[in-house]
Amino acid sequence: MDAQYGTRGWTPEVFWRPVQYVRLGLQYTAFNRVNGLSTNTDGAGRNAKDDNTLFFYVWGAY
Repeated sequence: MDAQYGTRGWTPEVFWRPVQYVRLGLQYTAFNRVNGLSTNTDGAGRNAKDDNTLFFYVWGAY
Protein backbone atom coordinates (compact mmCIF):
# COMPACT_ATOMS: atom_id res chain seq x y z
CA MET A 1 0.00 0.00 0.00
CA ASP A 2 1.23 3.47 -0.80
CA ALA A 3 2.45 5.45 2.23
CA GLN A 4 0.35 8.48 1.30
CA TYR A 5 -2.82 6.61 2.32
CA GLY A 6 -1.64 5.83 5.85
CA THR A 7 -3.64 6.43 8.99
CA ARG A 8 -1.72 7.91 11.91
CA GLY A 9 -2.67 8.49 15.50
CA TRP A 10 -1.88 7.58 19.08
CA THR A 11 -3.68 5.67 21.83
CA PRO A 12 -2.89 6.47 25.47
CA GLU A 13 -4.51 4.33 28.15
CA VAL A 14 -4.82 4.54 31.91
CA PHE A 15 -6.16 1.78 34.10
CA TRP A 16 -6.69 0.92 37.75
CA ARG A 17 -6.84 -2.50 39.39
CA PRO A 18 -8.79 -2.13 42.66
CA VAL A 19 -8.45 -5.90 43.22
CA GLN A 20 -6.46 -8.59 41.44
CA TYR A 21 -9.27 -9.77 39.14
CA VAL A 22 -10.84 -6.42 38.15
CA ARG A 23 -9.45 -3.77 35.85
CA LEU A 24 -11.06 -0.40 35.10
CA GLY A 25 -9.63 1.51 32.18
CA LEU A 26 -9.93 4.55 29.99
CA GLN A 27 -8.49 4.63 26.49
CA TYR A 28 -8.39 7.56 24.06
CA THR A 29 -7.54 7.25 20.38
CA ALA A 30 -6.56 10.47 18.63
CA PHE A 31 -6.07 10.51 14.86
CA ASN A 32 -3.68 12.89 13.10
CA ARG A 33 -4.29 11.49 9.61
CA VAL A 34 -6.89 9.21 8.05
CA ASN A 35 -6.30 7.91 4.51
CA GLY A 36 -3.24 10.17 4.36
CA LEU A 37 -5.21 13.37 5.02
CA SER A 38 -5.82 15.48 8.12
CA THR A 39 -8.72 17.51 6.70
CA ASN A 40 -11.57 16.54 4.39
CA THR A 41 -10.68 12.84 4.69
CA ASP A 42 -13.83 11.55 2.97
CA GLY A 43 -14.49 14.33 0.46
CA ALA A 44 -17.50 15.56 2.45
CA GLY A 45 -15.67 17.77 4.93
CA ARG A 46 -14.90 15.17 7.65
CA ASN A 47 -11.58 15.73 9.42
CA ALA A 48 -9.25 13.16 10.99
CA LYS A 49 -9.96 14.47 14.50
CA ASP A 50 -13.66 13.66 13.98
CA ASP A 51 -12.72 9.97 14.32
CA ASN A 52 -11.22 10.41 17.80
CA THR A 53 -12.64 7.93 20.31
CA LEU A 54 -12.95 7.69 24.11
CA PHE A 55 -13.44 4.17 25.46
CA PHE A 56 -14.18 3.18 29.08
CA TYR A 57 -14.03 -0.49 30.04
CA VAL A 58 -14.46 -2.84 32.96
CA TRP A 59 -12.54 -6.11 32.75
CA GLY A 60 -12.96 -9.04 35.09
CA ALA A 61 -11.54 -12.54 35.43
CA TYR A 62 -12.47 -15.44 37.62
